[in-house]
Amino acid sequence: MKSSSSKKPDVRSELLRQLSCAVRFRDISGGLRLAEKCQDAMSDRSDPTAGQLRRLEAELLYISHDYKKALASARLAASLLEPFGETAELAEVFLLTGKALINLGNYKEAETAFLDAKSLFRRNDNNSGNIDAANQLARVYFTRSEYQNAIKYLLEAVKLAEQLGDKRQLAFLWGNIGRVYTLMGNFKRAAEALMMNIDISAELGDDKERAKALLSIGYIEMQSEQYEKAAEHFEQAQPLLIKEELRRETAIYKTYCGELKIRCGQHSNARRLLNDAIKIAKSLSPESSLLVTPIRHLAELELALKKYSEASRLAERALALAQKVGEAAEEGAALRILARAALGKSKSSAKDRSKAIDLFSRALNIFEEIGARFERAETLVMMATCGMGSPRRRLANLFRAHDLYKQMGIDTKYEQTQNLINRADAPNPALDSQDQGLPEENRKFITANRQIKKALGHLETAAHSELPVLLIGETGTGKDLLAKHYHRHSGRKGEFVAVNCAAFPETLLESELFGYRKGAFTGASADKQGLFHRANGGTFFLDEIGELSHASQAKLLTVLETRRARRLGDTAEDKLDIRFIAATNCDLSAMVEAGTFRRDLYYRLSGIQFRIPPLSERPEDIPLLLHHFLIKEGVAGENEQIDPALIGEFSSRSWPGNVRQLESEVRKLALFSTMAREDSLGDLAGVLIQDDSDSHTVSLFNQVEQFERGLILKALKQSNWNKSQAARSLSIHESTLRAKMKRYDIHETAIS
Repeated sequence: MKSSSSKKPDVRSELLRQLSCAVRFRDISGGLRLAEKCQDAMSDRSDPTAGQLRRLEAELLYISHDYKKALASARLAASLLEPFGETAELAEVFLLTGKALINLGNYKEAETAFLDAKSLFRRNDNNSGNIDAANQLARVYFTRSEYQNAIKYLLEAVKLAEQLGDKRQLAFLWGNIGRVYTLMGNFKRAAEALMMNIDISAELGDDKERAKALLSIGYIEMQSEQYEKAAEHFEQAQPLLIKEELRRETAIYKTYCGELKIRCGQHSNARRLLNDAIKIAKSLSPESSLLVTPIRHLAELELALKKYSEASRLAERALALAQKVGEAAEEGAALRILARAALGKSKSSAKDRSKAIDLFSRALNIFEEIGARFERAETLVMMATCGMGSPRRRLANLFRAHDLYKQMGIDTKYEQTQNLINRADAPNPALDSQDQGLPEENRKFITANRQIKKALGHLETAAHSELPVLLIGETGTGKDLLAKHYHRHSGRKGEFVAVNCAAFPETLLESELFGYRKGAFTGASADKQGLFHRANGGTFFLDEIGELSHASQAKLLTVLETRRARRLGDTAEDKLDIRFIAATNCDLSAMVEAGTFRRDLYYRLSGIQFRIPPLSERPEDIPLLLHHFLIKEGVAGENEQIDPALIGEFSSRSWPGNVRQLESEVRKLALFSTMAREDSLGDLAGVLIQDDSDSHTVSLFNQVEQFERGLILKALKQSNWNKSQAARSLSIHESTLRAKMKRYDIHETAIS
């Protein structure tokens, strides 16, 4: 007869097989029942099998989202396996330990566990495990907003996956790389990586990875204000999330959709989605990064509804949680909300403004330190539009944001910021009204170009007819000035009203154009006059007409044909007396052929067409415009001669942004001269430096970067490396100084 000890290995071998099958087929309840019955077999320290059994139990608990019990079982497994050497099995346990710790919000210990796992996988020549560990390390660094470290480990994992020919891993990794680049504000590289993910996932039929990539692409589009495309990709992801039972990604999906609804003014839907996301996040992990973002967006929602106390309460909650789990990007976003809530109070005091400035500055320093360019730009624009600092400081912030958006290739944001720069006090770049009191000399179209002079004459004649006018030209050529010129010569007494068709989401455009009656829909608490009605008796300017959706095109066509409009909630139409003028930088005839622009609307709009040539085709205008803008900014006198070298510098450029870009550079030059006179060199460097690691273009003033480094070094040496004293001498916050020291790799030991 065989002894009981000789039967023991066979029992354990069968138990291992059954638990492995339970993990593979995700039979959680059956596997955990089996593990419960075999606790004695999992506690024997005489061989590594007990550790293997504990690891499988931990896997089942992790799959069931019971992260605390999973962590306890994984630690037991490690204690059972460690006496038997640095095995790949022990590496798997460390990997699982780290994953459980992440979901419990303990990123510091998770990092250590993943580093241990990676080291053991490498020693055991286990490339597949090494890939998993590198990806999880990237997850830790991503959550802590250490994006460069995250990219480093992900690219290392890509090389290993390519060596193995593991396409499934490659798809997964490219998706994660795309998400990291998104947070870094490098939308171009993010989109490239995500498209790699989608292509490989489609080839493999991997709906899980495809769903994640669709969410990420939609997020990029939402940040770029391409709301319809974002909504489309979110909708494509939803059935895949349900099919694959991806609860974590479902929470992210609801968070993204909630943010999109806030942007589109659909507040009740946004609240429902964000509360759903919070509920899912709490069920998965009550204290994790997954919970921070929807809470923060709820705070944004309350801010939009002007409920400042509630916004502050939720932002404080999001801030505390973000600090606890080490999510720096969310910490900065929560600080921004607190700043805006402080300013929004009905009786905001000087103390509130001081508090807001401090909160904005803290947020800005966080985003600068972690390299989150998009969030930096957003914060700079908020500070400028909220009236933070002197006019010079606000303009400096707009220039810095403008450069960041340009580097990231976010055209909509770039254009909006350019408009804010050009029209310093306009709170809403989507709308414009002609200031009837503006002196004529400041409203004329400055040109020496024969083609434009001829067009101006024809436009004055057209202003007395009923025919619509279409202006075609590149961005920044002055189409809005020509539209105002048309209105002035029309002799009409009504307003000049303009709408930028690209600036409004589709969901808001109809209510803005037509207006509504009180009670027409949820949230319509009072009557609102539409822009069509406001332009009655005047001129309506449709800028960027090529950006209108098909649905809006049809509604506009009806107004053009009938000259009538009906407010939402009204039963009767109002007759309108409006002259229409439209502008575009698109080839509308090509869009008609492609089916993206209505043929009947195109013919209706283009009663008379004028093409405005770009600045590259009219170099004779550059000296005139340069002189005009220098006078306007107070840099030159009316009869002062402009330095020929400066004219040569400006004339040698191609000006892809046309007159708008030229004016922006002159304003930057004016700011430069003012700061130089006032010794505001810290501000000056912040305005002029472009810290785009991916750009090979050189701006007019980017040599200032080395100058700023020298200033900081000089101040530190003069203060005997007392950072507080050095920061005061430079007129910047100490936290800003520390961030710049890190950026320029300045530390006393290395310099000495």
